[in-house]
Amino acid sequence: MEEKIKKPKILIFDDDELIREVYEMTLSRVGFEVKTFKDYKDVVSVALEEKPDIIWCDILMPEPINGFEALELLKKDKETRKIPVVIVSNVGEPQDINRGFKLGADDYFLKIKYTPSKLAETLKDHLLKKDKSNKNNFKK
Repeated sequence: MEEKIKKPKILIFDDDELIREVYEMTLSRVGFEVKTFKDYKDVVSVALEEKPDIIWCDILMPEPINGFEALELLKKDKETRKIPVVIVSNVGEPQDINRGFKLGADDYFLKIKYTPSKLAETLKDHLLKKDKSNKNNFKK
């Protein structure tokens, strides 16, 4: 019986439905298991339950919580603080980028500077650098 290889899991927290759909498809193609959310509470409960390999967090989110607040809560929680969180946003002022890193973001990407396929490859590379054992879990 062939052993099933575990795909690296990414949770996408973004309020834009089109962004979620495009990146779910693109990230799946490079070997991620993708779950998307527009509500922060769903991200937290799934992150606690499934321990994803990485969390994507947009900044501009509707109430009750924006991406900075979500990042801060994820990094304060002992169960989720070690999960890498990358900010993927169109908010790119230096003070916003600095705030994201200060709150614990592992990286900060501007949506307008990346095509979906380029960002997917960049996130894949990010995980490969962090954990060399993931290299066989991605599609070539």
